[in-house]
Amino acid sequence: TDGIYLPNVKNLFLAANVIKKIEGMSRCTSLTTLHLRDNQLETLDGFTGDLKELQYINLRGNLLTSVKESQKLKDLPFLRALALSENPVADEDDYRLEVLIALRTLERLDKDEYTDEERHEAEEIY
Repeated sequence: TDGIYLPNVKNLFLAANVIKKIEGMSRCTSLTTLHLRDNQLETLDGFTGDLKELQYINLRGNLLTSVKESQKLKDLPFLRALALSENPVADEDDYRLEVLIALRTLERLDKDEYTDEERHEAEEIY
């Protein structure tokens, strides 16, 4: 993704491009939606606080194995929806809860909204 300089783009679809690494995304400062589905991402390095408008990221069907990777998205102030299904991480116990603990403003994970009960449990653990 390095070399992308699209400061006014709002929606970026990079699905199924054999992407292994996220680089240079900080130059897409108006981005609200990012589709990186069906690539080969193992980490979420490369997301920065410069992506202040980013609200939705689709990372479905990548190679993410650790829920700790979601912590790398905590500097995205408007992130409300995240898709991580079809990644090895989605099979971990308490996956939904751990992602919510890492990303407190998240409203939806894998198309399912967080319930008040899940929010309460995350609050107690946090």
